[in-house]
Amino acid sequence: IDVEVVGMTEIRDAFLHLALRWRHRRNPSWFPVMTATLALCALSVTETQIALTGTYAPPLGVVGETIDAVAMRRIAEESVGTFVREIAAHLRKTLGVARAIA
Repeated sequence: IDVEVVGMTEIRDAFLHLALRWRHRRNPSWFPVMTATLALCALSVTETQIALTGTYAPPLGVVGETIDAVAMRRIAEESVGTFVREIAAHLRKTLGVARAIA
């Protein structure tokens, strides 16, 4: 998966917002492209709130929608969860944040 920042970052309501797009590296036409917003907010010196909201449309029309309903949606949700946990771990390591809330 390639995740790229595609929009300007902005600070709104105490959150830093990053516009993201991610897609399959080798076969992008066979997998959904997701557009999302990653929001980060320092709640205290030791806590950061992380939120990811996004959408995707399955490729391949009705066939893709069926595959998505049966299995791919669950895989996409797991991938998003893993991505957010990796961001939290990176913040802990890089910034020395003791705890991040995801």
